[in-house]
Amino acid sequence: MNIKCAFEKHAVPVKEYSQSGELIALRHALKNYLGRDLGLAAVIRAVVHGNFTSVGYNRQFRGITGHLFLAGDLRKYRPVPDIRMPLDSFLNACNW
Repeated sequence: MNIKCAFEKHAVPVKEYSQSGELIALRHALKNYLGRDLGLAAVIRAVVHGNFTSVGYNRQFRGITGHLFLAGDLRKYRPVPDIRMPLDSFLNACNW
């Protein structure tokens, strides 16, 4: 209930939404950027702490997945692969 309340804390307008662009529904962000593990958890944590809010809502998707976010802001919560490099090295195309 705390998560649902955090998402609904700020009154956001109901907006039209057809596909990702400038705005992206949390439902599509789960598939395209976040995944259901670390990325989703980071977004939920940010919303609960009040550091991140949605800009709209679309009733096309149920629950919190219908909240719309600015795509650029949401991408910041994309999980980064765990790349460990020695401190005295550098990364270039040959390392991949």
